Amino acid sequence: MEEKNLTHFYFASPPDEKPFLKEISSGMTDKKFIGDNMLVDFLEKEFQNCTRIMDDFDDLISLAEMELSYLSNLFVYSCFSTWRLVEKSLQVF
Repeated sequence: MEEKNLTHFYFASPPDEKPFLKEISSGMTDKKFIGDNMLVDFLEKEFQNCTRIMDDFDDLISLAEMELSYLSNLFVYSCFSTWRLVEKSLQVF
């Protein structure tokens, strides 16, 4: 993180991993950690009056997370995650 001068981090994780990620983030006061629950809350608020979008809310979350990943300087994935395929495909470019 320091070598790449990274200051903001987005975490998407299963519910049982959230306490572990919270523990990591609480030990680093000079970094900004944003959890997937914050993204969900933001999207719910922004699109609450858009019934067509809210009907496919899970797709909206997925699209937002893909965009965050695409715009990021670094992507770290779980070895059990299907998102690792995204990382491998981006390395081609």
